[in-house]
Amino acid sequence: MAGRDKFKAFNAHLQRCRCAHFRHCKRVGEGGKPRHTRLIERVILSLYERCAESYMTLNDNEGGALPISEDDLQNVRLNLTQLSAGEKPVMVVVGSLTDAQFNAVNAVRRQLGLHEIEQNEIVFIGRHLYNSRSADGYTVEDMVDQVASALSALSVAEVSVKMTCIQNPAARPDRYGNQVRDRAVFEATSKKPRMELFSVIPKGDNIKPLK
Repeated sequence: MAGRDKFKAFNAHLQRCRCAHFRHCKRVGEGGKPRHTRLIERVILSLYERCAESYMTLNDNEGGALPISEDDLQNVRLNLTQLSAGEKPVMVVVGSLTDAQFNAVNAVRRQLGLHEIEQNEIVFIGRHLYNSRSADGYTVEDMVDQVASALSALSVAEVSVKMTCIQNPAARPDRYGNQVRDRAVFEATSKKPRMELFSVIPKGDNIKPLK
């Protein structure tokens, strides 16, 4: 098995471990978490970060770890540029989740009693993303970087009753001195059977851009 395939398999295994751990925590309840359960959470997160750092190093020489193509990123850039000019962009398809991500998202949604996402295809308009991140002072190129990172093949399912997300566990140095972990937030109802990339949040952006 090639190095990249090994890391993909390991990451898929960690996704399954996280889903199993989530089911255990749901049974015992947050207040009933024993110390060893909290330790397991830290170990799983540490393994994700190690996997991400190693995989990103490997992919520096093998073309990156993006399920979103350069053409799709260009469509993201076009929509955001149109929004910045006060225009109305059309809805575009910007790729899909990896099989491991898609299965992990649906596994947790089932556990929460939410409907499963039927079609593994991401659509994008960009209005909420643009409004939210431009209010923080981010440029269109900053937002494109955030989308590219959040939709990494290494991103991990983060699902609750209120939000369906994936988040990149690998820290990304942004243009402002932060080490951020980009989170993609999906809207899973209005565009059924597909999911909409609703927003992206650069977690850890303590230093905001100058407006």
